[in-house]
Amino acid sequence: MNDLEIEIAKLEESIDYKNDAITDKQSEIDGFELDESEYENQHDDMLDECYEAPFNMLPSTILEKCDPIMYAMSLSEYVDSIEIEETEAYKTLEEELETLKDELTDLEEELEELS
Repeated sequence: MNDLEIEIAKLEESIDYKNDAITDKQSEIDGFELDESEYENQHDDMLDECYEAPFNMLPSTILEKCDPIMYAMSLSEYVDSIEIEETEAYKTLEEELETLKDELTDLEEELEELS
């Protein structure tokens, strides 16, 4: 094998690796779900802002202690209302995917120049 063939083989291997990484990242994006526990503070803030605080207790605390099932349902509904595409975690995954695609394009162009 000469140097050119070795370089071509390395690029082809890198392209295969990038394609696999793109497939994995796309699967991660497709299966992305929000973790309710990460939004509990925001949910509680929303409840506390929307309702009066009787007896000097926060409405979120009252709901959580007095009716934990309703609290869990409220949290779940709150998280469901969030646009997943607008979350920072989702945007980061999309940026990572775009970076991988750009890197793949660069590798393919490099291979095309050598061929």
